Amino acid sequence: MSSRELLRPLPLALLFVFAAVAVVDLVHTLREEPPPWPDVLADRTLRFDRWEPVLDLRARAGPEFVELLPAVAFDPARWSEPLQGGRWVMDDGAGFELGLARGGHRTMVVECRGPSGGDRAVRVEVGVNGARRGAFEVGSEWRRHLVRLPGDAVRAGRNQISLRLPDRPPAGRSQRGVLVRRLGLFFDAEAAEDAVQRRSPIAVDLEAERVSIQESGTLSADFAVDERIDALTLSYHFSVDRGRAELTVARPEGGGPGRDAVMRRTLAASEGPEGGVRFPLHGRRGEFRFAAEVEPGPQPAGFDLSSVRLVREGVPTEAGARQRSRRGE
Repeated sequence: MSSRELLRPLPLALLFVFAAVAVVDLVHTLREEPPPWPDVLADRTLRFDRWEPVLDLRARAGPEFVELLPAVAFDPARWSEPLQGGRWVMDDGAGFELGLARGGHRTMVVECRGPSGGDRAVRVEVGVNGARRGAFEVGSEWRRHLVRLPGDAVRAGRNQISLRLPDRPPAGRSQRGVLVRRLGLFFDAEAAEDAVQRRSPIAVDLEAERVSIQESGTLSADFAVDERIDALTLSYHFSVDRGRAELTVARPEGGGPGRDAVMRRTLAASEGPEGGVRFPLHGRRGEFRFAAEVEPGPQPAGFDLSSVRLVREGVPTEAGARQRSRRGE
């Protein structure tokens, strides 16, 4: 095509349209804001799986930022709805199922009471995975009852716990039997009765970017990695010199060979009470899971994770600016 043909009106109009479209696309591209910088602690619900679980059967006042595990499946035909004081065992007994990360618990603590104004004690038989493991009597006042367990009674994985009321007459089975407030499983029998009432096992401070863990268990959080992210970094602190922790970053479905292999860091308070950890993520994409298996040490020990961040190294990020703003820098 000659230059004279190119300058005819129709081709000039087409060139103008193409140029206008390109300019509009460029403007839109420049105006598009990048997706928000991912935040491991705040973007998704954290999970904490307690190795010595205390199940609080009272009604909860709204959603919690941290999901406490193990999850419990109650039989609605045998338990009342959760009330301010706990759940009532109905009929001639009730049970529940829960999955545990570890087994071998030697003591169960049941905090409960019978109906107010009752003139006789209610006998409760405790079963674990189909075997009778103990019994106690419940009056109208709150008490904590200890049941000793053999080492093989509670196992890792699914477990069935039951509370039977064997002396209940058929005529009274439609009424409330025993009100259960808390039920705990512990390895150490000596500290079990006090441990059932101790403070929350974990606390999260988003402004300070800190997670404080006071009990043995596994903290986990899922996050997404894109081309902006080079690493996951964090700081840690043990409050006593007998704690330990193992930190991992892996695909949620598990680690494979090569770049998908599990990244693992083992920490021991005896080797230093505090420090920093970096997990390289440059070139990786998709979903990952951060997990911390923590044994903080004898109570009242604690283990803190702070400044848990996904970072782009060597380049200022809006996340860095937001974090500096939080600290008033």
